[in-house]
This record gives sequence, C-alpha cells and structure tokens, in this order.
Amino acid sequence: MSSLAKPTIKQIEKCTDFSQLARGISHVFNDAQSTLSGHRKLVILLRKIQVRATQIDSEEQFNFQFTKTISKMLNLKKGEAAGDRIAKFCSLFVSTMAKQEQENPTLRIDPSLKSEDESDTSDVSDSEQEKENVACEFIDYLIRHLLRGIESRFRDVRYRIVQLLAYLVNHITEMDEQLFSALKFSLNRRLHDKESMVRIQAVVAMSRFQYYEESDPSKINHATKSLINALKHDDSPEVRRAALLNLVKTSRSIPELIERSRDVNAINRRLVFSRVAKEIPSFLDLSLEIKESILNRGLNDREPSVRAAAIYLLTKTWLPQVNDDILMFLENMQVVDSSAMPLAMNAIFESHRDRINTIVFPQESWNELTVEKAFFIRSLYDFCSKHDLYDCIDENIPELSKLAHVIQEYLKLRSSMLSSNAQLVDEYLEFHNKAESLHRLVRNGEGDLKDLQRKVEKETTIIAELQSRLSEADPKINKLQTQLKSLKAATKDGDVDKTAFQQKIESLEEELNEKTDEKDEFILLLSEHTTSLTDAEVLLKDMEKAQVHREAERNKFLRGTDDLEVKYRPFGDQKKDLEFVLEQILLIIEKSDFADVAGTRRLMPIITSALTNDNLNESNVAICIRIIRKSSIDENYFSQLCTEIITDIRDSALGENDETFMSAASLFGNSSLVDDDENDDLPSEDRDEDADADADAENQPDKRRKIAPILPPDNLLIQCLVVLQYYLEVAEDTRCNSYQLDTLIDTLIRPALVNNKNSRIRFLGYKTLGLFSLIDEGLGASNLKFFGISASKAHDEDLKALCMQIIFDIVSTHGVGILDIEGEDAVDSLSLARLFYSLLKNTEMPHLQAVVAEGLCKLFLADLLVDFGKDELENDDEEALQETQLLQMLLMSYFHPLNHENQELKQILAFCLPVYCFSHTKHQIKVSSISGDCFYRLFRTESEFAEYENLASSSSVLQLLIYWCDPRNVINATQAEIERSASHFWQAMKFLQIIEQDTSRAVKRLIIGNLGKLSITEHLGSEALRGLRIAISDTRLHILSNSSNPDFVLDQASEKNLEKFYSSIGELIMKADALETQKDVELGTVSETASQKSSRALSRKPSGDLPPLLGVEDVDNNELGEQSIVSTEKAKELDDGGTRSEDMNVDQAAEPEIETTEGVEMVDENIAEPEVESAEGVEEVDEKIAKTRSPEKPVAPVLKLVDEDLSEIDKLLAEDDEIEYDIEDQSE
Repeated sequence: MSSLAKPTIKQIEKCTDFSQLARGISHVFNDAQSTLSGHRKLVILLRKIQVRATQIDSEEQFNFQFTKTISKMLNLKKGEAAGDRIAKFCSLFVSTMAKQEQENPTLRIDPSLKSEDESDTSDVSDSEQEKENVACEFIDYLIRHLLRGIESRFRDVRYRIVQLLAYLVNHITEMDEQLFSALKFSLNRRLHDKESMVRIQAVVAMSRFQYYEESDPSKINHATKSLINALKHDDSPEVRRAALLNLVKTSRSIPELIERSRDVNAINRRLVFSRVAKEIPSFLDLSLEIKESILNRGLNDREPSVRAAAIYLLTKTWLPQVNDDILMFLENMQVVDSSAMPLAMNAIFESHRDRINTIVFPQESWNELTVEKAFFIRSLYDFCSKHDLYDCIDENIPELSKLAHVIQEYLKLRSSMLSSNAQLVDEYLEFHNKAESLHRLVRNGEGDLKDLQRKVEKETTIIAELQSRLSEADPKINKLQTQLKSLKAATKDGDVDKTAFQQKIESLEEELNEKTDEKDEFILLLSEHTTSLTDAEVLLKDMEKAQVHREAERNKFLRGTDDLEVKYRPFGDQKKDLEFVLEQILLIIEKSDFADVAGTRRLMPIITSALTNDNLNESNVAICIRIIRKSSIDENYFSQLCTEIITDIRDSALGENDETFMSAASLFGNSSLVDDDENDDLPSEDRDEDADADADAENQPDKRRKIAPILPPDNLLIQCLVVLQYYLEVAEDTRCNSYQLDTLIDTLIRPALVNNKNSRIRFLGYKTLGLFSLIDEGLGASNLKFFGISASKAHDEDLKALCMQIIFDIVSTHGVGILDIEGEDAVDSLSLARLFYSLLKNTEMPHLQAVVAEGLCKLFLADLLVDFGKDELENDDEEALQETQLLQMLLMSYFHPLNHENQELKQILAFCLPVYCFSHTKHQIKVSSISGDCFYRLFRTESEFAEYENLASSSSVLQLLIYWCDPRNVINATQAEIERSASHFWQAMKFLQIIEQDTSRAVKRLIIGNLGKLSITEHLGSEALRGLRIAISDTRLHILSNSSNPDFVLDQASEKNLEKFYSSIGELIMKADALETQKDVELGTVSETASQKSSRALSRKPSGDLPPLLGVEDVDNNELGEQSIVSTEKAKELDDGGTRSEDMNVDQAAEPEIETTEGVEMVDENIAEPEVESAEGVEEVDEKIAKTRSPEKPVAPVLKLVDEDLSEIDKLLAEDDEIEYDIEDQSE
C-alpha cells in the first residue's frame, strides 16, 4: 500500500505490517474531519483496518494509534466543526464495531499466518480466542485513555473528553467493574465543572447510567439523583435544559421535571409542556396536584410561547386521551379547588370555537347538576358573554326568574342535608373549635418561649459585659492603691515636699473612691442581672415543660378524633360539592341582566334569606353581596340592606322579648369580657370609653347600670363579620349609613378584636376594622397606632402580616399626611419607619418580611414616601431622611445572606427594585445615591456579612447595581434625558470613595475594572466632569500614599483601567467645553476662556438632575456614611434645558462631602460641598475666603491645575486639619 494513497479494502487485506495500517488510519481520520457525508464508508474502512490489525497480532498497536489520533483533536475549541465530526465518527465506529463483534466475533490471529506444524499440532486455545471480546478490549482501552485527561486544566480538553465519553457510554456492553466505577465517578465530578459546556456533556453522559440498577431497587438511582441536583441547582439554563431532556421519567422524577415549569428560562419552561409532559404516557396517571400545577403555571405564564405550548398540550394531547369529552376531562381534574380550570376551559372553547353553537344543555339538567356540569355551564356562559355569543346563551341559559327558582331549590337541598346530619355537624364543629383552641395554646406558648429566650440572651449579654468591665476595673484599682501606698510611704521621708505629695494623694484617693464606687455599682448590677437571669432560666424550664405538655395534649386529642374525621369526610365532601354548584349558579346570576324586574324581585328575597339563615361559605357570601350591590338602586339602599342582614344574623340568637340595651361601654366596662392586657392593645378611644363608663358607675352608685347581653355564639359572630367584610369591600361610601355602621363597630368589631379564644374571629375583626379605616380617614388615623402595636407585639405571623397590610393600605389610601395629625393616637413617621426596620430584619418570619417589602415597594413606586419624615424634626436632617434609609434597607434585604432561603422576599425585590429604578430618572438617582453604601457594607474588610458562606459574589452585586442605575434602562426616557442623567456619575463618586476605604484588594480591582461600564456623557457639564476628574486624581494619590498596604497594591491591568477612565473623563471635559462654547455663541453671550470656566468649577452644577450623595443611615450602623459619605442639604436641580445660571444661589446647592487622603477634598460644587463641623471652623474658612474675594463681586475659588489645588488644600490643612470648606456665604 502506497504511503500517500488512500487505502482500499483489498490493500488492507494484503497488509502484513502495521505501519501500513497506521497510515491508513491517518487517511481515514483526515477524511472524517472534512464532512459527515462519507462517515459510513470510512467506518467500514477503519473497521477493516482493525480486523486486519487483530489478525496480524497488532491489536494493541491499533488501539494505541487510534487513541493517539484522537488526542490530536482534544484541544479543539467548542464549535470547531472538525472536532464535532471526529467525535461523531468515533461514536459511529464504536457502535458499528460493537454490533459486528456481537454478531461475528473477530479472530485474534489469522490461521493462514501460522506454520503447518503449528497448525497440525494444536489449535488455538479457547482461552486465547475468547480472552476478551475485541470491542470490549477496544472500548476499555479508549475509556482508560480518555479518563487520564478528564481532570485537565484546559477547558477545551475537558470538553472534548466528556463529549467523547457521552457518545461512548451509549455502546458499553461489558466493562470492568472498577473502570465502570471510575468512569461514573469522573463524570459525576464533571457535573460540577466550572465550565457550563463541560457540564452539559457530563449531564448527557450521566443520563446513560440511569438505566443501570442500583443494589437496592427501592432507592432512586445515583445517576438520577445527580441529574436532579443539576436540574434544580445549576446556574446555566443550558445545563438544566440538558438534564430536563435526558432525565428518565419515573414517579420520583416527574415532580422534579414539572417543577421546571417555574424555571427562569422561558425555553426550559416551554420544553416542560412541549416535550416532557407530552412524553408522559397518560395524564390520567398523574396526580391531581401535578395536573393542577401544569395547567396553572402554563396558562398563567408571562411568555406567549409558553402559554401556547401549554394550550397545545391541553387541547391536542390531553383532550384526545378522553376522546374530546370535556365532561370526562373535568371528572379527572380537580375542579372544585382549581384556580387553573377556568383558564383551561377558556382555552378549550377557543380551540373548538367552531363547535360552540352545537352545544346543547338540556333544561332538565338544571335540576340534577353535578360539579362538572355546573362548572361546564358556567364556563360556557362566561365565554359566550365575553365573545357576544348571545344565541348560545339564549338556548342554554334560562331567564333570571328561572335561575332564582333553581338557586332556591338547591338552597333547600342544602338545608335539608344539614338538618339530617345536624348531630354530626355539631360534633365536628365542637371538635374543630377544640382543636383550634389547642393549636392556639401551642402557638401562644411558642411565642412566649421565644420572648423568654430573647430575654435570657439579653441578660447573658449584659452579664458578660459587666463581668468584662469588672475585670478591667480591678487592675486599675490595684494600680491606684499601689501608687497611693508608695506616695504615703514617700511622705514619711522628711526631705520631700509634703504639700505637693498631699495633693497627689488626695487626687489619687478621690480617683480610687470613684473607681471603687463604680466597681460596687457594677457588682450590684451584676447581682441584679444574675438574679434576673436565674429566674428567667427557671421560668424558661417550666415553660418548656408546659409547652411539651400542651403539645402532647393536642396530639393526644387529635389522635383520639381520627374516627370522627373518617366519619365526617363523606358528608364534608358532599357538602363541599353542593356549595360549589351553588357558587356556579350564583356566578351566572351575577352576570345576568338585572333589567328583568320580575326576575330581580323574585331573586332578592332568596339572596337576603340565604345570607341571613343559611350560613353560606365565604365565597358564596361574597357573590351574594355583589349581586345585592348590582341590583340595588343606589348606595344608600345597598348599605341599609346589608346592615339589616347583619343585624338580623346577630339578633337571631336573642329571645323574642329580649330588649336589653347593649353599648360599647357596657361591653368593655365588663371585666369579665376584656382582660387588662387585652384592653391595652385596643385603640385609645375604646379605652377612654371604658374609663368613662367605669367613672360614671362609681360616681352614681344608685343608678342602675344596663348590663349587656351575652354576645352571640361564635358561629353567628363569624357569619356577621364575614358579611360585613364583603360589604365593606364593595361599598363606595358609608356616610349615608354611618350611625348603623358605628353601632356595628361597637357590637361586632371591638368584641372580635379582644377575642383570644377564636383566632378566626380576631382575624375578621382586624380585617373589618382595617376596611373601615380605608373608608374613613379619621378612623384610619386613630387606629394606625393600634395596628402598629399589634404588628409589633403579636406572636402570630399571620396576624402581624395582616396588620402590616392594613397599615400599608391606610398609608396608600390616605397618604403620609395622615401621620402629621395631632392627638394621642397619632403616629409619627420615625416610629413607623422603625417598625418597618424591625419587621424587615426579622428573619424568623419570612412571610412577614415579604409583606413588609412588598408594601414598601408599592409606596416607593407610587412616590408616597417622598419627604417622608422631614416634618418630624426641624434640626436633625439625618433622622428625618427616612425615605432614603428605608430604600437602603430594601436593598440590603435583597442581598442579605440570611434572606437567601426566603424565595418570596427575593422574588418580590427582584421584580420591584428594577421596576422602581427603571420607572423614573429620579428613582434611579435615589438608588445610585445609596448603592455605594450598600456595596461597602457588604464587602468591606471587616464586614458583618463576611462570616456567611452564601453571600453573593461582589462581582454579581456590583454589576447588578450598575445595571439598575444605568440611565439607558429608564422606560420612555428621551435621548436627551439619558445623556443628562447623573445616576452613574454619582455611582462613580461613591465607588471612588469605596476604593479609598478599608476594602480588600479584590474589591478595589473589581470596582476599577467596572468604572468603564458607567454611562457618563459630556452633557453633564464641564464643571461636574472636572470635579469627577479631581476625585479620580485624589483616589490615585490615596493609593500611592498607601502603597505599603497590600490592599492598595494594584496590578498592572487595574492601573491601566484607572488611567483609561481618567483619560476618558478628560476627553469628555473637552467635549463639554466645546458644547458650552457653542451654546454661549448661540445665545449671543461672550465666550469664556478655559481659565474662567475653571474658576467656577466649585460653584457650578451639572446640567442634569444631580441629587446629593445622601448619607444613608441604617438602623444599626452607617459604616460608609460615618467614614466618607456625609449627607448635607438636598441638591438644587437645574432646568431640563441644562442652561447655566450665573447667579446661582449657592446656599441652595449644598452637596455631599468627598473624603480625600487628608480628609478634605475640594471638588466641584456639583459633586460635593464640604460639610463644616464647627462654628469656629466656619468663621476661619469664611475669613480666608473673604480675603480672596473682590469687594465688588464675590468670586468662587479659582480652580487651576490639580496639583496647585492640592497644594492650596495642604496649606490650609497645615493650619487646621479639622477645617472643611463651606462656600454657602458666597451666594450673594
């Protein structure tokens, strides 16, 4: 065979030297990397070479040559066509070889090559012929060779090796157990490779191991576990997609696959419906929960493509499995409690719209409605009403009077069913109340335990602090005693001045007495706190025992009532189905035409009677209230009718001749009804009424006091409150019926608020009082304090969340001005802000955190917190800037490691924070003013968050902050507004300050590397840009002056990036000067020289809206604000046109302070106006500035070169290092 010619089959069969076969292998691989079209022919050729090599006893040489050739393509990058072709060629060759070897094994030695004597004397032994199958030997050799490089430091090598293994594992027949374990272990490690492209191939390879059974069949396959882990936790959507498509579908893996319908990647979500769910044999085999989640997530997805895939799955895959029978489909779904079925039915009707007119619902079917039929007819009615298909409605839906008759018959059926099972209902109600009481006791005990545990921790901390102070006091006292003893001994010497020594002795004795008294005070405090701690620990042990006993009693009671649960379940299901049928009929009635006067007159008594006597469930009560509102002639009639219904329900428990008067004073004056502790939580007006009632009774002992009757039973009280709640949700104006509603507050809501025996009654009391507060501003202002106290002191997380929702609704409805009213129950903004802080930081209640965050985000988006708290304190701006502090708290909550598992909170903030930033330029400016503080707090050298392992990386946080503050992301912003936006300008100033602070070298390098991503344009104005360049220069000087500190030693790339950023700002300054010169010419003014422009560098503002660098103070600390970012007055905004004002009032343009190496930095007034720390400093600075002023016209300090400015600053600092510049007096 020629060394250059391509081998042929005949030539291969004649080869006796492996060197000729080796050249043939090279030719084959050379052709294989060119195109895929000839791979099958090349595989046949390579297979002939292998067979020939085996026959001439060169099998090992063939394996070596093959792997040697394969190794040459391992360094090819992903996407290289040659590498992909070679990988596919190898896969095709191995599969062909394995198939052929299975059918016709290859003989290892050609019999024609043996001598006749050898041939005659003996045959090839079976051990040699069947030593190892050629295919197994080859695959074993190839896999061992590839595993040698699977841990390579080159990502391309790892990628190609795992890619080849992913192809090869499909054709593994037999393998050494040790090699099999090594292969699986290595691929499992590659699932955690830092490169996503490697992890994708590892997922594909590991998916083949799912079909190998584990030693214990009851356990899930190890490979399946690894793929599920990648499916749930991998950061790359492509890796999750590979796991999604390759994971085997079993009863344990299907829920994990369906969970990807909530994936952040739209393609992955779409594949769940278009591939995964479609591959499940029958949706009838799925559980109701999985089917519900599939429809609910798919039909409500925000992406149209995902919704389309879910609709296609429903109409083209699931429905055909039940022969397009909608009623049969509904029977296999969870119709009663499903929130997705209305959307599913709408999708079904849309896909079969041509068959809508063929639907016929017999009139006699209305008398025997099932759950499925009722839901079907209601969905059909909704669809036809939405699309104006009135012919279908007329044919299938009866008129209003007939519907009234239908609903009346089903209400009678429900009443008869309840009457026949009254004893069972009473037993179950008693059981439910008893269980609720036991649950309440356990919850209250848990809350008391937490409070006592916090007290023990607090006392322990105080004792440790006192012991530390005592340990420090003893050496000081001993030292003073030693000094005093030596002085007294010295006075005995006659040669010394006793008068001088006596003064020192008296001074030491006085100091010693002070230290001794201080020590005695510490000892006394230590004794008190130790006693308190001992008592608390004893009480804690007793409470723990009591809590264990309460839990045991509850569990014992629940176990003893299992039979009742089993007995009640059939009746409960039947009742639930009947109420669902009633709900569907009521929904149809609600959307009917109430112009039918006869039908309306027949319907209204039925609805009012049902509300009064039938004790409907909440959903039906809500629908009935809406029906009454729709059929009422005006708001006054509607309000009176609802009040009468509530009164009738309340009075139904009283006797016919019971005319006892009941008032709020009698309710709360009776000590048997309200405890003192409970009365403390009531609104002050209620407490005043109680006190007045008691005083009147004491002053007039002979006067007979009217005693309140017993309150209605809990079930009637709940019924009244439910009707009242849904009435208040619909009511638009209650002034027409204010007297009756005030009576309801006294007789229903206030007793409900102090009901600690039934949590549902108390919840309804809070809800209804909150709804009243939304309607009446005065009632909202007076009860805001009550809701705040309840949110702060309640143990129940749900009650806390409800109170916070009410507070946010009150503030949203009536505005923050409701906080400025005067009175005993007035709530100041500072107290409300502290409540927000404390609850948002309470990681023990994640749902409450989410509620507070959501409420704050809504207030911020509506701009209701602008100037929040500024009217509280006249002389303390930092305490008054509550809006900025709350915004910073939201940002810190998003990045806080302790909130990492709170997905509800993370999802709310992940949506609301970008929306807030992108909704308006002013919002973006506010976020940019606090982003530096947040980043500094998270990643400073001794940060409180450094101990957490799940803290987000500094790179991701920084990039997210830059993205949020990018002016190009603001919605509906014009190009001019984007160019004038100063959000990234302020971020640059903040980031430069962080570089100068105690941050690590990695953080400094990260910030410098991202400075070039900031959107800063020449339209900000030359003076602002000059101030930024000065800040950059000061940062560079600060880095040079701290070169001995390892954290300030930058690499060459960082230095280059900082220099590049400095140069880019210089170029922008030149462009800004040219723009301003051109603008001056257009306005007809005299063009100023560069030096004149520089002279105003400390008195000019940028053209855009530049807010001050507000010092954001957290509840605990404000690290960055304490060191460098100091808040001053709010910056004065310029006109949108960006015109320069020569007579700008500098008093209104105070800007934040920028810290330099020496502590003071002269910057453009647009950037920072230094803050004066003392009156003496102000006078000295003003005196220095006055010397440089012209008597005719005040002129700002002249800005020349950076070095000259720094030298002038050094001179002033040499005189007084504490002086900071204030140019407010230069405004005139």
